[in-house]
Amino acid sequence: MPIDHETTIARIAAALIRRGVDDPQLVSEIRDIVRDGFRSEFAFPSDQIFSTEASETAFPFISSDIWQKSEMFLMAKRIDGLSALTLKNYRRTLLAFSADLNRSVSVADVTANDIRFFVARLGETRRVMDSTQQSYTYVLKSFFKWMHVEEIIPKNPCSKIKSLKIDWRRRKKALGAEDLERLRGACDTPRNKAIVEFLYSTGCRLSEAVNADVDTLDLHSRSLRVVGKGDKERTVYFSARAKVCIENYLRVRKGEGGHLFASSRAPFGRLCARTVQTEIKTVGEAAGIKQAMHPHLLRHTFATHALKAGMDITVIQKLLGHARIGTTQIYADVDQSMVAREYAKLNF
Repeated sequence: MPIDHETTIARIAAALIRRGVDDPQLVSEIRDIVRDGFRSEFAFPSDQIFSTEASETAFPFISSDIWQKSEMFLMAKRIDGLSALTLKNYRRTLLAFSADLNRSVSVADVTANDIRFFVARLGETRRVMDSTQQSYTYVLKSFFKWMHVEEIIPKNPCSKIKSLKIDWRRRKKALGAEDLERLRGACDTPRNKAIVEFLYSTGCRLSEAVNADVDTLDLHSRSLRVVGKGDKERTVYFSARAKVCIENYLRVRKGEGGHLFASSRAPFGRLCARTVQTEIKTVGEAAGIKQAMHPHLLRHTFATHALKAGMDITVIQKLLGHARIGTTQIYADVDQSMVAREYAKLNF
């Protein structure tokens, strides 16, 4: 039976996931090896199908038709305007679910229990956080709802699946002033210092930071244009401290690319998100910060500190690029001392 490039890649990747390997970079390298010149990571090119002698029994890792349906779903979502990063996360979730299913199960025969057991195993065997389990559940709900609406399956197995109840306010804890200073002190390179100050003072998402370009940077007004979710452009602002760190970094940065943050290795291309995550985690450990450090925590810390400093929450919403004020309220911790201070302003 002819096997297309993406199905072959999916089966190999599923085999890796089943064995505990979840490395997007490795899958990317496999993709390059399996086929050359594939135009888009999320396309499903009918004009680039090739035949092979390999049989399906050589890849007993994916259910018979779920990956084909997944590709149809991803194409539809791409047309709907979802970003490449969102599609990548959707693909990873569907691939993990495919690997978890028994190969003989058709996508039309998937039950609510299949989905429940998959999400439960994420927490039990891979120690996935509740928020990540929620994200996986959301993707599967979207996938099966789309197939039901498109009349590909007779019923939606996710109609009985309830979302996890997560107290986002209790889960998200911003860095305190002391921990923030420890983090700053543990930065040991100009790039580390620039990234930490940039993420904290702008409240940018990680994807926005790594995709930032020098030509949108205005050091005089301490501002920068970034492209956020839904390809929406907005202007963010950074502190005087961040300005000094960025200037110091740009003086020693190698390469001539237009990106703001560059790799330290030739050909000095755009810095990847995984490298930033690793470096922030390493700096956090060196600083002795007890909670796990990640770039998004700096975004959360910015929102919380801005609110405590008296910034209007609608301004914070605009700076963070949130479409809904409710999302901003999740990010911003409001402690009891702030409540008492604000109440004291009333003139009864």
